[in-house]
Amino acid sequence: MATVLTDVATFQASTNPKDRGDANKVSAEIRIAEAVYTTTAGWSDGDIINVVTLPIGAIVLPERSWVATEATGGTGTAISKIGDASDDDRYSSTSITLTSAATIAVTAASSTGTIVRTPVTSATNTIKATCALSSSTVTAGKKIRFSIAYILP
Repeated sequence: MATVLTDVATFQASTNPKDRGDANKVSAEIRIAEAVYTTTAGWSDGDIINVVTLPIGAIVLPERSWVATEATGGTGTAISKIGDASDDDRYSSTSITLTSAATIAVTAASSTGTIVRTPVTSATNTIKATCALSSSTVTAGKKIRFSIAYILP
């Protein structure tokens, strides 16, 4: 049976110190950007919440991010996707229900969110959440906490 190496293992197997690879791939510090949005009664389907602006070059880790809510009320109240100005569902296209109090892990968009690690640029460094509301109204004054994990290369 053959033994194969990942990109990191290949660098680590080298005896030449110059070829040891990027240490951030093994020991990068995960940072968390936390932001709170307080709901308003005028919340409408399709509204955009600018969650946080990350440093240029940051790499978002959607699979380590989460959203918590105090229970916004309404029917079908949710965050329908999380992304940026260039791709509104770059990090998640799975609806996060907000109607009852809960902490919900972000379900990463597998093709871009977890496999391809794309550093944010000046055009994509503001994380945006798209609101969904199928009927009724949202209770004003309820908190939604976003926890966005990222690394700096």
